[in-house]
Amino acid sequence: MSASAVNAEIRVDEDSQIFFGDEKTTLKSKLSMDIAKAGIFAMTIDIPEGFDIDKITGAEIKLWDETTAGGSHKVIINFNKSISGPAEINLELSAPEQKRAAEMKAPKITVKNALRHKGKLALRSERGARIDILSREGLEIRRDLSDISPVSSLDSIHNFAILREDWELGIKLETIQSWLQAETLQIAKISEGTLDFTA
Repeated sequence: MSASAVNAEIRVDEDSQIFFGDEKTTLKSKLSMDIAKAGIFAMTIDIPEGFDIDKITGAEIKLWDETTAGGSHKVIINFNKSISGPAEINLELSAPEQKRAAEMKAPKITVKNALRHKGKLALRSERGARIDILSREGLEIRRDLSDISPVSSLDSIHNFAILREDWELGIKLETIQSWLQAETLQIAKISEGTLDFTA
C-alpha cells in the first residue's frame, strides 16, 4: 500500500484597483484566500510585465523573491510555517507612465494553482483622462456598488466582478482636452446721450 501526497486547494477572493495616473499606473490588490486539505509553505503569483513590486504584506510572510524565469514575471512568497485556512496577502505594484500604451490589456495578477479565483476589479483614472472598454472576458459589470465610497476627484470609474482566473479586459486610455468657459456681466449706463459699458 502506498500513500500519495495531498495537494492543497487554494480559493482566492481578489479585491483589486488599477489607477491610471499622470506619472504611473498602480495596481493594488488584496488577496483573501482559503487554503484547504493541506498546508503550503510558499506561493507563486504571476504579475504583469513592466510592473515593479512596491510592497507585499501578509501576517505569515517570511520573505519574497521576484523572478522572470521561464519568460514570465512572477513573485515567489515564502511563509514562516505551513499555512492553511484563511490567509491574506496585499500587493502594491506600479509601472511608469511611459510604458503605458494607448490601447492595452488591463494588468492583472494570478495565483498559481488556485482552484478558484473570483473577486472584484475597479478601474480609476485622474481627472482629464478617460478609460474606454474595448473588450472583456471573464468579467461582468457590477450593479451593486453599496460597498464603494464615492470618489468625486476621479473621472473614469469602472467596476467589475471577476468570474474566473483567466479574465481579460481590453481598454483604451484617452486624454480629455481641458476647456475654459468664461461668464461675463456687462452693465450699460445711459447718461446725457452717451452709452457706457462696464464689465
